[in-house]
Parts: sequence; C-alpha cells; structure tokens
Amino acid sequence: MPPRKAKPAARPRKTPIQERSRNTVEVIVEAAARILTKEGAGALSTNRIAEVAGVSVGSLYQYFPNREAIVAALIERKFDIVRTIFGAFPAIGDDTPLAQLIAERVAILMRIAMEDFPPEIETFGPPRKEIAAPIFATVEDEIRRVIEERRDALAIADPALAAAVCTAAARGVLVGARHRRITAPPETIAAELTALIVRYLTGAPPAGNLVIPAEAGIQAEPGPGLPPSRE
Repeated sequence: MPPRKAKPAARPRKTPIQERSRNTVEVIVEAAARILTKEGAGALSTNRIAEVAGVSVGSLYQYFPNREAIVAALIERKFDIVRTIFGAFPAIGDDTPLAQLIAERVAILMRIAMEDFPPEIETFGPPRKEIAAPIFATVEDEIRRVIEERRDALAIADPALAAAVCTAAARGVLVGARHRRITAPPETIAAELTALIVRYLTGAPPAGNLVIPAEAGIQAEPGPGLPPSRE
C-alpha cells in the first residue's frame, strides 16, 4: 500500500502585529469565507482568495502557507464569535418565558450550522468532530445555565444531564438540516427544535416507574464503538 499523502500544514506563517497586517489577514480570511459560502469548495484556491480579498498572492503567502491554513484561521474566528455570542447573554430573569430563552439560543445554533460553518468548510478544515465539539460544549454549558436558573419551575432532577440530552437532540436535528436530510425551512426547523426542548424540560414525567428492558441493550457507560456524550 502506498504511503498516505501528508496533510498540508494548517498554521499561519507569522502572526500579524501591526494594524495594517492584521487588517490584511482579516480580509484574506473573510474572502475565504465568502468563496466557500457563495462559490463552493471547488473554487477555493490561494489565487482566488487573493483576488476576492484584493491583495496580491505574494502578500497572502506572507501570512499563510496554503488554503488549509486560511480555513483553519477562519474556523478559529468562528469559534471566537460563538463564544462571544453565548457569553453576551444577560442574566436570566424570571420575566422572560422559557420558550423565548430556548428559541434565542436555537436561532444562533441554526445560523452557526447553516451559515457560519457551511459543509464545504470541512473539505479543507479539520474533521467535523473537531469543529463541532467546542461549539456544542459551549452550547451545553449555556443550556445548563438556563436550566439551573429556572430549576424551581422545571421537573428536572439533574440539570447537567438534561443539558446534555437537549444538546444531543439539537445536534441531531442540526446535522439533519445541515446535510439536507431535514428539508424544511430553517425557521421551521428552529421552531420545531425549540418546541422539542421546551416540552422535554417542562413536560410531566411518565406515569409510574419507567423501566427500560434489559434486552434493549442500553449501557450505563459507552462501550466499544459507542461515542461518549461529548466528542
């Protein structure tokens, strides 16, 4: 078997210090984002990125050795945006309905899945799991915060577990929307996902004791081939 081809390095050549250099890097990264979104992965080349950014190819290569490094920088900027958005949510008061709190967070998730991280980004970026893991970790933390703030009004015994369940449900729905397995308009998907989470958090527990048959094969801990709750 022939040896695998080494993956191109995905690190910048140098870190910009002066404001002019930082601006140049920013327009290069944003140009890559526009190309991925509007033209697709097939159009992404260093020449095309330089053209859309309005810089010379030589200037581009001063900061990035290849397109993979540019996409890596783009992903890191998206991570920063996600962390900033969720970190900017104000303290959760008693006046805002739970459905509204969840809807606001679901809307952000939908935008991230469908716009900020288009499927094409995975062609040159890291594997999907590496992209998604920190995003959904942030989401899970935020959902847990909402649950803990409203715990007295919810039938939730374990906020951490409930947050993990809500996040896993959201992840499944968003993956389906992202890859067109769920074909409804984004706003409809967001509304349905919000309803699903709100019903789970506020709904009455099943009557009597819920017993999972042993033959169902559900394991207390992830077994071989089963992923943990966070990737």
